[in-house]
Amino acid sequence: MKKRWMAMLLSVLMLAMLWIPASAAGERAYFGIDVKSATATANGEKLEVKYDGAVDGSYYIVLLVKKGANLSSLSDSDIYYIDQKTASGTSVSFTVYPTLPESGNIDFDLYITTNAGGGATVASGTLSYGEEGSGGILGDVNNDGSVNAKDRAYLARAVALWEGYTVDVKTADLNNDGVVNAKDRAILARHVAKWADYLTLPYTK
Repeated sequence: MKKRWMAMLLSVLMLAMLWIPASAAGERAYFGIDVKSATATANGEKLEVKYDGAVDGSYYIVLLVKKGANLSSLSDSDIYYIDQKTASGTSVSFTVYPTLPESGNIDFDLYITTNAGGGATVASGTLSYGEEGSGGILGDVNNDGSVNAKDRAYLARAVALWEGYTVDVKTADLNNDGVVNAKDRAILARHVAKWADYLTLPYTK
């Protein structure tokens, strides 16, 4: 009987050892933070951002936007966080607390600008949020956390080689053939339109 209990305990311990890394791997967090001329530190779902080259009393704006968004023509869907503060001495700090997707990965551009001189950029960088190494959601080619008509339009433009439209094979190769082309564009269009045979991605029929 004692040997049986010992064996059961050993089995439980082994399962626990296997479960802990898997649980840790599923944690969602900021990763790939690369900001120039400022510091950005993750604090849960918040980012603590500090710029030390400020002019005392001047206004500064922090912007967290979808990666690749054009600052001169931002839409509401491009902006995940915006705030303005007045510098105290030579530094200005922001707590950036955006609305984040519950699944998939999303890539951001971060900017600190001044409203003087037409909003000159004084610091910028890139970062991501989600599960590092997970590759995001298949079909979510614009990395906004969902698959919809916006992804269909984005992929069509990427396949047509429009300037500024690039995709990751991990989210855009919808038939697992190793390339992104017109076949993937057609699959995504049918998936978004909810064709019966295209409800699940990848499509490999």
